[in-house]
Amino acid sequence: MKKLFLGAGIILAVITITFFSCNKEEQLAKQQNVNEQSLTSYELPTILTEGVSNKNGLLKFRDQKTFDKVIKTLEEENIRWNTLFEEKWKGLSDEEFEDKEEKTNFKENLVYEEFENHFSHHSLRAKIYEQEEIWLSNEELDFEHDPDNIAIIGDELRTVLNEDAEIMIGNSIYKIIGDWVIYEITDGNFETLYKLRDDDKTIYKNVVIHNQETESKSCYANKHRTNYINYRTNRMAKIRVTITNSTFGHFAKAETTSYKKKKRRWVKYKTSVKARIFGHARDTDCKMCDDPKDCGFDPGTVSKTAKYVKAKYPFGSAARAQDGEIGSYHYVDGWSTEFVLQ
Repeated sequence: MKKLFLGAGIILAVITITFFSCNKEEQLAKQQNVNEQSLTSYELPTILTEGVSNKNGLLKFRDQKTFDKVIKTLEEENIRWNTLFEEKWKGLSDEEFEDKEEKTNFKENLVYEEFENHFSHHSLRAKIYEQEEIWLSNEELDFEHDPDNIAIIGDELRTVLNEDAEIMIGNSIYKIIGDWVIYEITDGNFETLYKLRDDDKTIYKNVVIHNQETESKSCYANKHRTNYINYRTNRMAKIRVTITNSTFGHFAKAETTSYKKKKRRWVKYKTSVKARIFGHARDTDCKMCDDPKDCGFDPGTVSKTAKYVKAKYPFGSAARAQDGEIGSYHYVDGWSTEFVLQ
């Protein structure tokens, strides 16, 4: 009888161990699946939705403070989202990482997309992204028609602007035209906006025009320069340097983007990339400091293993520059160059 109970006990123990072992394996499998799925969905933090609404096809921000907060948070959340994926698969080669992105259907722009979807917002970012995908599908690229090569840079700003580069902050409607000429409709009158869309040249009392270059064109507040370099067979770098001064910020920026040809089209490619912005700026009267060193800036090189990297220097207030005064450094996978704004 004791042997019977002992045998039954052993059998029960084996069954129990087997059950918990299988159960543990199932839990680990489920956990692994959860980890995989956790990078396929994203929930917007409330800080990105408070004080923001969609009004007649424009995102309306309660005030400048709300706008600044959303822009800052969009940038931080996008970095965090992509870093989560990079950390999860760190140790993979660049080619293996690319394969993992495809197999898991990872969306590097999901933060921006969820923000846009939340407000049923048709953004400038999404418009340019769609056009750029078509452009990159060509085996030989026509650089003069790169949809991404416009004065409005930065996916955060492009995300909050509508397809026509319009936005509402407080009671004012802003419409960006060309190289940072901004029409501000101070009373938020949409009828005036519709007339501006039709290229109405009438001078309205409720419209203030910003950034019309009244000063010499040799001393500018807004300018960008882009170049494309095939640094290796089927490898390309896009480099850009810019100075921007507007309602939406005052800064100098350098950007480096990596591309490779894959299946007879071009794709952005994760590898070692670097960017650096440096130089000196002038005041709004285009005057240099008594000691040029006091106007200089060089915050250092930003290095990443990514498809894209930027180095940005925010000015404390509106600034100007002349040709040759702002420079940039760019590096992609062993290749490097300097690039000057002129």
